Amino acid sequence: MGDGNVFEPGTHWGETGGPLTWRLAETWYDVGGRQVSHSDAYWGNVLSEARRVYGDQGITFEETGTYLTGLNTQLNPGRRMVYGDGSALPTDGRIAFTAPNPSGGQAVRYVQNADGSVQQLARDGTATGPKITPDTFRYSPDARQVVAYKDGKPVYAAPVGKLVGPHGETHWAQKPDGTLVPLQNGIGNPLVPGSDLLEVQPVFPAWVIAKDPDFVVAVVSLFLGLRRMLGQGEPAQANVTAVPYQVPGDGAGIDEYATLKASFDRMAGVYGEVGRRMAIAVSKSAAMTLATRQELANAIMDFNGMAAAVPEDDFAGIMGALSTALGRAYGALGTLLEKQEDPGSYRETVLIPDGARAVPLGPGAAGLPAPPPKNADPKDVAAWWNGLSEDQKQAYAKQYPQDVGNVDGVPAQYRDIANRSLLNGDIDRLQRQLDDAKRYGATKVETEHLSTKLDQLRSIQAKINEQVAPQDHRSLILLDPTSNPRQVLAAIGVGDVDKARRLGVVVGGVSTTAGSLPGMVDEATAVRAQTIDILRQAGAVDPESVAMISWVGYEAPSGMTDPRLLSEDLAHAGAGDLNHFYRGLSAVNPTQEITAYGHSYGSLVTSLALQEGGHNVHNAVFYGSPGLDLGSVSGLHLAPGGHAFYELTPDDPITYTKSVPAAAMLSVPVAGTWLSLLDDATGHPITDYFGNRPGDVDGITQLSTSAGGTPFAGQLQGASGHSEYPRMGDGGKLRMSGYNFAAILSGIERARVTGK
Repeated sequence: MGDGNVFEPGTHWGETGGPLTWRLAETWYDVGGRQVSHSDAYWGNVLSEARRVYGDQGITFEETGTYLTGLNTQLNPGRRMVYGDGSALPTDGRIAFTAPNPSGGQAVRYVQNADGSVQQLARDGTATGPKITPDTFRYSPDARQVVAYKDGKPVYAAPVGKLVGPHGETHWAQKPDGTLVPLQNGIGNPLVPGSDLLEVQPVFPAWVIAKDPDFVVAVVSLFLGLRRMLGQGEPAQANVTAVPYQVPGDGAGIDEYATLKASFDRMAGVYGEVGRRMAIAVSKSAAMTLATRQELANAIMDFNGMAAAVPEDDFAGIMGALSTALGRAYGALGTLLEKQEDPGSYRETVLIPDGARAVPLGPGAAGLPAPPPKNADPKDVAAWWNGLSEDQKQAYAKQYPQDVGNVDGVPAQYRDIANRSLLNGDIDRLQRQLDDAKRYGATKVETEHLSTKLDQLRSIQAKINEQVAPQDHRSLILLDPTSNPRQVLAAIGVGDVDKARRLGVVVGGVSTTAGSLPGMVDEATAVRAQTIDILRQAGAVDPESVAMISWVGYEAPSGMTDPRLLSEDLAHAGAGDLNHFYRGLSAVNPTQEITAYGHSYGSLVTSLALQEGGHNVHNAVFYGSPGLDLGSVSGLHLAPGGHAFYELTPDDPITYTKSVPAAAMLSVPVAGTWLSLLDDATGHPITDYFGNRPGDVDGITQLSTSAGGTPFAGQLQGASGHSEYPRMGDGGKLRMSGYNFAAILSGIERARVTGK
């Protein structure tokens, strides 16, 4: 949603459309200059939001445009939103309100103008008739709507927070006498009786109050409930009440609340038990209780300071501020309870808004040094971690896994402990969300995303729990089921990642997801075994000191027909995280020789990550690459003595992204795969994408993918197509391409087989 009476920019209920657009299997629409497919989740989200705001489940899309059946195309494809009776929604994106007809009969729809006046909404979605300026506003009996009056008669009712008043107000609070007053920033909340008990009032940015005042009520009520547990006066007397807040988010239209709602729901289950134990604590130690009151006030001040710095419309930032403040508050309560009799299991996790995961009472409650801030330099993280005792490290990994599991600079050994402890809970949480989605009629797209994530988590769980040789043990180094709405982000290590002399990091390409990890882990295990064999035959020191990581920490294009394949946007989005990951590995083990592997689109991600610098990667191997956006190997900032290599099978269809000029849509059948090449409507050829071919990069060396003899593995089968590079060939042996992966990782120069 946008301002009080307008949806987000680019959301228009009128007809969408653009220049001639071709389609393959589905229609593409031009929405504010952005191409959106017929099946994109955008449409389901827009439809759900419109139905919610208008309270009309009959709202649907009406298709426009002219189809050319013989050519399977559509001229100027478009769609507009209409009510159940067929009349159009406002064509400029404004919100319409339904009100009783002053003359009786069918209700009338209005739209609000910038000056606060309203006009009737015509059937074609345009404003019509005289402007009406209400002179009085009052809440409806359920306090969910503000009713506008003119000359004592109701004109229309608008959802709370969606109305612009005569002085620019976007929300009102109703006093006991029935009058409405603007809800101002920093004054507390008139809708929360008794909020003056708080020594420090939560202060919210004005845009939060305007966007969703119900959220303000919920947060103030929560802090007030915690404060009431700590009693009033001296000696303190506890006043334990029922859960003091209503779950926000039902009418806010804010994505982050899907996570927040689950957190509030679960917090309700903990609230009563905390209150019971607080009654015991308060009665036993007034002085300690007063100190805890002060710590609660400090937590609110923390929230105020962080919230004030959050950019407008960044609700994720507000959630983070609230999570930190509640963590401090619950840490203070935990410290108090720990010193009382009958503390019970106060360390039971308390769910607060943090990715819908269970967040235990803050580390401070256990006397642990505070962790570095999120996204801190991995060297700083490593320095902090190395300053902890072994008991403290184990406590962090087991009791506070969310502070360890995905933190670059923490050793993989402890990240694995942390992420394994979170995995079962993540699976249970997603299963509940999926069950709720099916029960309460979520969109097909939302349900599919939840189901996909759940399947990915279960495949990861099965893979890391497989019985394998001790030297091939798996470690779950990254587990992030929340930051991407469509898929899980994860990474699995094979071998001793922290102590290995030689470490390979593999990044997948097109269609790679966390669901690909089981196969990637098997391939990494085979490359590790071949590397060890080469090192043994070469008489190297400590030949088994080799490890591999399969990294799926970014969203790759979903397939060869995904238009995002012809853009570097996803690659740039993933490159920063990959660079940070590389730097984390080096911070843990600065002497480790790291080899970076990138396949397909993942080769571009790897190249861009290396170009950011600051890492300690020694060698890079790119295979099946569409291009590296790189002129010279020197731009990769490899460690002294490092080299860059590439592999390309003769029939890899990725070569078509550099050799076939783009028409509006051209489909080329290659090796059973349809490679769809889509022009960006500017007329320039596909060769402009992704920069140089790998073979055109100055200083790079080509490795063989063809059948032939090798220095350490005998005769090997060649690779073909786009996907065989790391896969096993006949006789349970790697192909030439996979052997060369191991040869580079070994560091034995004479092991390589160069050329095509």
